[in-house]
Amino acid sequence: MDRCKLTASGVLRISKPGFDVNTAASSDLLFDSAANALYRERAFYTLQITGNGSSRVSTTLNHGLGVVPLLIYGLQWQPSGNPAPTYSPHGDYNVWATSSVVGFGSAFALPSGQVAYAHVHLFTENV
Repeated sequence: MDRCKLTASGVLRISKPGFDVNTAASSDLLFDSAANALYRERAFYTLQITGNGSSRVSTTLNHGLGVVPLLIYGLQWQPSGNPAPTYSPHGDYNVWATSSVVGFGSAFALPSGQVAYAHVHLFTENV
């Protein structure tokens, strides 16, 4: 059962506990950005970092929004030699934004060759 969904058109829906967001009635949603239009998705980025084995690594990307956006993101990591990334079950990474950039970094030294990804959705007020 899914409780949170971001549609291809940038609509964010979050259902109440016990309700599947895909089938929930409007009264069973905690949040529906299509209904109240408080926020709108403005950009989506995938940021990548690769471990060097000795220090924390990070990257930033200019987003050009001019305001600090609301971030919703998912993390993946890919151990060296593993052909497919898996979702990261821990909080060993940091994702942040300022009024000009979105950033992604490791909270520790990643093993050499380990790759991590942040899939980041940026929302701003719908004004």
